[in-house]
Amino acid sequence: MDIHVELGDSQKTLGGLHLAGVFSGLSNYTPSHRARLPSIHNIYVAAAAPARAEFVVQQLHTRDGVWFNRTLIHAGPPTHCSAIVEQRMYCHQTRRNIMVLELQALPVKATVGIGQCTVSVVLQHREEVDANGTVDVDFTHVVHDSTAVTTVSGVTRIPELYGTAPTALAMAYDTVPHSLTLAVGGEPHRFVAAAHSDLEGMPAAGLVPAATQTLVAAKERGNELLAEHVDGWAEVWRSGIEITGNVTVAR
Repeated sequence: MDIHVELGDSQKTLGGLHLAGVFSGLSNYTPSHRARLPSIHNIYVAAAAPARAEFVVQQLHTRDGVWFNRTLIHAGPPTHCSAIVEQRMYCHQTRRNIMVLELQALPVKATVGIGQCTVSVVLQHREEVDANGTVDVDFTHVVHDSTAVTTVSGVTRIPELYGTAPTALAMAYDTVPHSLTLAVGGEPHRFVAAAHSDLEGMPAAGLVPAATQTLVAAKERGNELLAEHVDGWAEVWRSGIEITGNVTVAR
């Protein structure tokens, strides 16, 4: 079975990143919900002038657990090079604390050789990280370092239980630029985000180092990251998935 679900413009609904078990709001008083982190990977791919962009498709590949967006870039002079820019996003199946964004330029003509031309794209960010945090998380630490890695940490604005401390959390991620040049047929550009919370049994002071270490370890895997993720989902499918309650859906 190989399922692709076409989604139309689903990207605007990618409204935030969440950590398992991290909630904001008193569970017995205010509406308690998953605490929303910034959606740092929610970007739109556009063309850099004089090129033009044409939306192709957005899909959720349910077998591999990967969300795709494909945009056709018609490059202008001097290269007149065209390519499908594929944007891939996935929360890693086996490395549970990371999310990955990949951007790769795929050739649209067999005559275009690997690395013979490039396309430039504008990356329109739907959300930036700043000191204001989010509606659910108050950031007390935001650092953009010289290696294009950003680290942020803070606490949930409202604890989940009365009389308890808010949940502390931290993120470390590759800063996504606002423009990028891709070699057609070349390697993907990869941006990794890692996150941890004190619900994992580590002190608040250790969350930023832990997130940074998780980020570095993931980046060292390179192209193996996606392969590991797909293999992880393949194991889930092989183990058997049963749907009960609706016979039509189960079939």
